[in-house]
Order: sequence, then structure tokens, then C-alpha cells
Amino acid sequence: MKKYFLFVLPFILSGCSSLEGFKAIEENVEYSFSFSDYDVINTHTPLQSSYLADTYDSIGKYAEGTSELSRPQTFTLSWSFDISTGQEVDYYSLSYTTDPSLNGFVTHHLENPSYTFTNLFIGAEYFYFVTANIGDVAYSSGIKSFETIDKGPRNLYVSGVTNARDLGGYTTSSGKRVKQGLVYRMGQLNERYVLNITPLISLNGRKTLLDDFKVKSEIDLREIYNNESGALYDSVLGKEVNYFPYHMGWDVVNIPKNETEMMRNVFKVFTDIENYPIVFHCAIGTDRTGVVAFYLSALLGLEPEDMYRDYLFSNFGNIGGSRGLDNINSHFNYINTFAGATLQEKAFSYFNILGFSNNELDTICEIMLEN
Repeated sequence: MKKYFLFVLPFILSGCSSLEGFKAIEENVEYSFSFSDYDVINTHTPLQSSYLADTYDSIGKYAEGTSELSRPQTFTLSWSFDISTGQEVDYYSLSYTTDPSLNGFVTHHLENPSYTFTNLFIGAEYFYFVTANIGDVAYSSGIKSFETIDKGPRNLYVSGVTNARDLGGYTTSSGKRVKQGLVYRMGQLNERYVLNITPLISLNGRKTLLDDFKVKSEIDLREIYNNESGALYDSVLGKEVNYFPYHMGWDVVNIPKNETEMMRNVFKVFTDIENYPIVFHCAIGTDRTGVVAFYLSALLGLEPEDMYRDYLFSNFGNIGGSRGLDNINSHFNYINTFAGATLQEKAFSYFNILGFSNNELDTICEIMLEN
């Protein structure tokens, strides 16, 4: 049982240099926190986990693209608190970070002794502490931690949107890791083929993208001429978000060779660090979105199996029907026609022909890959 309050944790959180707002605990006050012991947290549902443990081409056994099964598994952290005075807690504060240096804590104030995490990073260690706030005294648990499974994809829950995931979390063929929280792929954010802007993303989903993911740019791959983009002139997320309406046609197999201007436009967005974090999408976040994800993944040097997995994982979304290997195989076949000993080198050759310099392509890799 603890008898004294340690002030160091509020300083880590807020950077304060005074004790204002906190009061020392009398020596005869004893308190304790109890937490469960957690194994490595699985961010995937049991169905998703079964697929990820199977061969990548086994997707038809688990999902067919007709139900919303793409959301991640949540994780609820809970605790109990005892204090010798018997006082009731006014509220709890949970603070957490993935920074081993214990910087950048996010804090939530809670009525109850639990918090449910959604959209956790994969392959990460979370450091956290809880304070029980009674009057102007904060009783601290001290730093604790839990880890998440290191298995992609990092699939996400964005309310009102299907088929959402982070392109980060994978390890490249050279051993580097793609940063999480920079590029997101998903289904459309607003209804298509309507004359008035009709958001599909909910207010909570918008909050997730803007407040949690800090999205700065939206690339909309839907067509414009037939109003597929749904009367948009600005991002449905708000005018503060850069909106890039770079439409692509339905001939998905031939987009890389027939729609080179649009491929140039899209990948120019990725060369500017000021545009990140970026969300890109078409209608269901599978076909045209899959083309961009494929060539970006190849450029970063992902392993082919991870590229297959990421593409086929769209079948867990409500995308109107299943997707197989034909489309993605066509892109592997096409990129293999370019010069280079590795898939990444072939991707560089492809983008060189589109007019990108190696410096621009290196910039994308420097932005998105951990050192």
C-alpha cells in the first residue's frame, strides 16, 4: 500500500514546474490500484485472426465483402482503487503514450474505472498511468504498460465508413518499418451520385479522422463527370482539410498505364510532408484505392505477401461482393515489366517513367519509413 503521492507523473504529462492544483497526502492515508495482467493485446477479431493465421488466398473462408466485418477488436483496460479513508473518487484520469521517453501523453477523464481502446497501433508498447482524483488530490498508480500484437494490417473503426485501415505497421523487405498514423485507406466519406453533399461518415467518425488521426489531406479517387464524388468541392471533413479530387476510371487493371496523369497527381501529394496525415479513398476503398495502395506499398518495399494480405483484407468490409487475386496479380505482372532487381526498384523505375525523380521518391520513403 502506498502512503505518499509522487508528483513526478503530472509533470511528465503537463510539463508543469509547480505543485499548483495538487495537495500532499497525509502520512496515515494508504491507497492502492489493482490491474489485471494482460497478455499481448490482439487488435484483430477472432474471425480476422483466423484468416491472418491461414494462407493469404484463403479469404473466401472468412469474408465475402457483403458484411461489415472490417472493424478492429477493442481492448478494455480496467482497474480497482482502494483508499483507507473510504472516500469516493470524483473522477479518474487515464494517461497513455507509445513514446518510451514518456512524452506526448494523451489523457482521458473518466467517471468509471475503465477505458476501452479502439484503433490501437500494432506492434506497439503503450505506457500508461491512472490517477484517482478526490478533491484537489490526485492519487497515482505509477507507470504501467501493455503491448499489442505485431501483425498487420492495422484495421480501423471510423464510424460511418467501411473498409478502413492504416498503410503503416508492415516491415519492408529491407527490415524497415512503415510508420503508422500517416496514410489511411478506406471507403467513401460521403454518398455518391447525389446532387447535395450527403455525409456517410458520422460526427464521431469525423472526430476520429480529425482529432485522433489528425488528417490534413483527403485524396478522392472517385470520378467527377458523373457526379460520383457527390457534389463535393471541398472535403466533407471541412475546409481546413486539403481536398484533392483526382478521379480514376473503372478500368482498374489499366489505371497505372492509361491514367498516368492521375497517378502523377496522386503521388505528388505523397511527396510533400506538409500534406500528412493523408486519407485516400474511392467508393468502397478496394479497387482504385487498391491500385494506389499497391504502388505505394511497392515503392516502400513491402513484402508481396503483405501486399496480398492488405488487398484481400477488403473482403472484411461491406464492399458489395468479394475480391480475388485477379486484379492484384495484374499489377504484379505489370510492375515486373520494369527494370530492377527487386519490387521496390521496379516501382522506382515505373515512377521515373511517370516523371518522378529519385529524390522525390526517396522523400516519400523517408517520410513513411522509420529509420
